[in-house]
Amino acid sequence: MNFDSILKFLLRKFPNSKINFFGEGWTSAAFLVDNKILRFPKTETVTKSYEREIKILNLVRHFTDTPVPDPKMCFDCEFKYVEHLLLPGNHWDISNFDSMQENIQDALVKDSAAFLFQVHSTNLNLAQKN
Repeated sequence: MNFDSILKFLLRKFPNSKINFFGEGWTSAAFLVDNKILRFPKTETVTKSYEREIKILNLVRHFTDTPVPDPKMCFDCEFKYVEHLLLPGNHWDISNFDSMQENIQDALVKDSAAFLFQVHSTNLNLAQKN
């Protein structure tokens, strides 16, 4: 994966957009293009993971009140990537959580628990049909 090549590609494809490096994980690198996240796989096998992720998110989205990304695969150019709208929210970790007011901690815990309950109560038979 060549970050300079990807950045040049993004500048050509989105000449009037604000483009920033967003982050990197084990399998992909992400760029923020205006209000969209574009993730570029580091290997060809990651593309299969993207396809699986899209199927799972499309199923889960209907069973939760929590915003769930709606990624789309893009193959029509020199790079394969997946894109979705940037969801509202903040990045936080345990130190951030510990510094939150107690009522905010409670709300976050309740929201997280509700999301996990909704996801884990999803009818997996529906997933097997897709």
